[in-house]
Amino acid sequence: YDYDYWTRKDFVGYTERGMKLHLDMKIEDNDAVLSAWAHFARANVFIMSQSSFSMVPAYMNMNCVIYPSNIDTPLDNWVNGRDERRASYLQDLKNCVDKGYREKKTPIPVTAAPKTACGLEVCNLHDPSSAKLWVLEHTDGAGHRMKAIIEGMAIAQRNKLNFGGVVGQLQPLTDQHVNFRVISDAIFGAGASQELYLFNISHRPKFTAEFENARAMEGKLKMVNPGDKLYCPAVNEWGWDKKVPTATYFPSWFRKMLRDKLDEFPLDFAPGKTSVVMHLRRSDLRRDDTRATKDAYYYRLWQEIGEQLPDADFHVWSSPRNIPAESTDFWTVKDFNGYKDKGMTLHLDMNIEDNDSVLKAWAHMARANIFVMSQSSFSAVPAYMNTNC
Repeated sequence: YDYDYWTRKDFVGYTERGMKLHLDMKIEDNDAVLSAWAHFARANVFIMSQSSFSMVPAYMNMNCVIYPSNIDTPLDNWVNGRDERRASYLQDLKNCVDKGYREKKTPIPVTAAPKTACGLEVCNLHDPSSAKLWVLEHTDGAGHRMKAIIEGMAIAQRNKLNFGGVVGQLQPLTDQHVNFRVISDAIFGAGASQELYLFNISHRPKFTAEFENARAMEGKLKMVNPGDKLYCPAVNEWGWDKKVPTATYFPSWFRKMLRDKLDEFPLDFAPGKTSVVMHLRRSDLRRDDTRATKDAYYYRLWQEIGEQLPDADFHVWSSPRNIPAESTDFWTVKDFNGYKDKGMTLHLDMNIEDNDSVLKAWAHMARANIFVMSQSSFSAVPAYMNTNC
């Protein structure tokens, strides 16, 4: 709606009676919802409205709850505040308020202060007082989303910043319907998503400075102070300065740290042989898309690597399935027969909504002796982790 039915003036009568007003002027804010419910649920006396929003904390409030007369099944500690003509009204109200008065003596447990930044080891590689960097979670596939996180961590690592976390999307499902919070936990450790996604696009931190991209941010770092909160939604241009070695962003110890959890996955490689993994991006790409690298490229590398390593163990990861939002597949299983005919082991993802298939593919790509990438963010993630060839 583009208009409001109510104004601030409609609430003046409450302030004139000495009541504290909490007017939600930004209804998209998650914290405003939770703050309201916390106060409703723990008040000594809670006067409900005719709404489900009131019902939720009323179910939790064990003190005195005063409800409008249209509630079908009030709980034992609720009293009807509308039907004041009944003979028992004043006594019912007194008993309810007395209960709330008695309950106020019960101490309210002190809760820990809410977290304000990622507490994972990989997020805190520098002095605790260092400025912190946040990046934006992308809206598409698991590869693009994870690539941005890793690149943000790398920029923070190189520039002596800590990684504050990710400004998350409200929808954790990727284009492939993979739960990206599950993927994040698998890559960074159990519970990692609760550290990385403390904020989202509807509830952002109050940033000290915001930058359009990595180049703009790195040009202003001399002006950054300890404790500053920086936001750089686009970090894909981290390598903009070709005079700076890439290893300053991605030193081997950092790449191994990123790969740590994937090192725990079992592998399908043949023992004692050089493992070669090829990733073919097909799936959502039409056949004439330039990012769908031609088979001839992969066949040539198969031949050239095979000539040097005759017993190499070749594995191919791809999928002929399009994303769930599309009803047509551009590729079929037959399109991969040439790889099978050359003795390569095919791993075709026929159920792209499966979290485990993403992680299994990344584990093999990140740990292969030789990894042949595709033109995709999905390939870039394990490539950042792979310290071999």
